[in-house]
Amino acid sequence: MFRNANWWWIPWLAALTLTSTGLAVLLSLFSLVSDDQIFLFIYSTLLWANLLLVLSRLAQRYTAWKINHFSEPLLMWTFLLLGSGLLLVSWGSLSLLIGATRLENVWENLVIWAILLNVSFLHVLSLRSQALTAHTFLLSLLNTVLLAFLSWFNLPLLLSLWTIGLLLIVYINSRTKSPLLKASREAVINVMGYWLPISFGVALISTFVMPNLSLGERLFNLTLLSGLSFTFGLLDKQQTMARGWLAGSAVLLGVIVHVIWWVWLPDAQLISLLPWYALQDALLAWTVFWLSRFTKKRDLVWLLTSTLPILFSLACIAWIGHLVNFFIDSTLFGKLDHFAALFAGILLIIQWWRNTEDKALLIYGLALMIALLGFYTRLFWFGIAPLNVWDTALLMCAGYILYSFQHFNPSQPLYRLTLLMPILAILTVPLQLDSIYASSTLVAGATLYLLMQPRSQNNLPLYLGLLALNVGIYLWIPSWADNYKLLQLYTIPVAITVLLMLQLHQLELKPQILNAIRLTALSALYASATLDVFMRPELSIFLLAIGLSLGGVMLGIALRVRAFLYIGTLFLIFNVFGQLIGFYPEDRLGKAIVLMVLGGLITGGMIWFNMQREALMQRIRIIRTDLAQWE
Repeated sequence: MFRNANWWWIPWLAALTLTSTGLAVLLSLFSLVSDDQIFLFIYSTLLWANLLLVLSRLAQRYTAWKINHFSEPLLMWTFLLLGSGLLLVSWGSLSLLIGATRLENVWENLVIWAILLNVSFLHVLSLRSQALTAHTFLLSLLNTVLLAFLSWFNLPLLLSLWTIGLLLIVYINSRTKSPLLKASREAVINVMGYWLPISFGVALISTFVMPNLSLGERLFNLTLLSGLSFTFGLLDKQQTMARGWLAGSAVLLGVIVHVIWWVWLPDAQLISLLPWYALQDALLAWTVFWLSRFTKKRDLVWLLTSTLPILFSLACIAWIGHLVNFFIDSTLFGKLDHFAALFAGILLIIQWWRNTEDKALLIYGLALMIALLGFYTRLFWFGIAPLNVWDTALLMCAGYILYSFQHFNPSQPLYRLTLLMPILAILTVPLQLDSIYASSTLVAGATLYLLMQPRSQNNLPLYLGLLALNVGIYLWIPSWADNYKLLQLYTIPVAITVLLMLQLHQLELKPQILNAIRLTALSALYASATLDVFMRPELSIFLLAIGLSLGGVMLGIALRVRAFLYIGTLFLIFNVFGQLIGFYPEDRLGKAIVLMVLGGLITGGMIWFNMQREALMQRIRIIRTDLAQWE
């Protein structure tokens, strides 16, 4: 039939018959009533399977009587026979894994059976170097490894070592050019490309879900897997896959370095670990930054540059968390925890300074981090103590330091922070009357604001400086007014400030409004000075009023402002005539002398005016024409 029929199923039937016949003979030879008899039958079956494989190899060489058609069916039936044996061995491995004690006595025979299966599948692979046979061979090999070493190693560790072994085989094969079993070796190497990620994934999952593993064992296995993932990333030619493996390695390493603290300190709480987490992540960030400067590999540069901000963020979160929980009495090593937090804060500040490219973000973030570090240092050394003069001085010094920086490196963020510092310093001061502490702070802040004005693009520093200066002065004015009995002390600072502000904004206001406000401010100033003159008959008060009036006249001439000239002249005449009427009849010699001198000057001026009348009238006409052009 083999020779004369063309039916395709005849070779398959013949091969099945031959295979079954051998099994039947073996069953007749062994009774299968004891473990020894069973394993002798199994070993004999494996020997029979390999003989069938040899027969399949020989059948390929003969074409007479179509014997070569017998080779493929014989190979396939033998492969199925070996596959059934692999299923039985796998069941035995699973039984040992779940703790079945009945199979512990036959462990050595199971291992021998698995090894012989490996040899048999390798025999099949030499005949048919295909993906299916290669996968089956690797599955048999994995089963052998599990059977042989599961009693010594836990399953996740064994799977990790298995994955490492596969990777080493792939690497060694890429370095050797041996012709031995070249086709079979290439088939196995090709399918290992699928086995490596699957083995890695199974090992990773089993690490997390496998019961009865200590935390140290899990972390050790994660360390191996992290190294494997990193190696995969370096060896993978596809950029996306390579970066995925590298990122996975970084994630696993991050988990390890954060969880390992509970291996060393099993009773530690998360809150007590926060300063050490901050220090650890800050040091890791510095290490990553240092490594990124020396490596040239593109994927590694990507990994390091991507990891750096994550580590920095984790360190900041841990540091801020420790600051928030500062008052919870939960420390690992006492004051060492606080020193670790301080050192971590310094490292983070330096790291932020070196790695932030956005200038505004750099300055604002740096200011915030320095402020938080200063606040933490204050809490560490003084606890919850009330604000004192040192806090105010420190804030004010910070403002002047920022002003110095802005002077050499002008920038909008520095400008805004410099504006903020005196405000914060003033907020630390209780605003009390006759307080040297408060007034000194206000004057120092006003000085800083006025120093900032020449380099500022707007008048905000001037406004803030004048406001702070006025507040600082008015803290003392009630005491001064009570001591010197002068009403004008209340009006002089505010009047001068209003006039200065009007002079700065004279182009923005209508002339009528500008002159009205000027007249109001000057009237309030001169009225209070005149009231002091009539309330207190001292010569010095009168001279002060005269000086203010003459000063207003001179200022009006210098600035070419009619309001100053007119109101100053008016109050000068008013004071002179008022004193003549009120005090001269009372024989007050001092004032009389002043008034007589002024009268003499006025009389002499009139005589001189008459002598130079024509020339003076010509000049007056010129002055009137010039005055018409004044505001």
